[in-house]
Amino acid sequence: ADVTMTKAIAEAAKPFDIVLHDHLVIGRETTASFRTLGLL
Repeated sequence: ADVTMTKAIAEAAKPFDIVLHDHLVIGRETTASFRTLGLL
């Protein structure tokens, strides 16, 4: 769900010249960057 929603937000922002640079998920013991994981 996070990947789908993030891609939809990135696409919706394009006509306004807004660039979504990353989506960070921060957990108690780990973090994840969609950009680093190749998901964005």
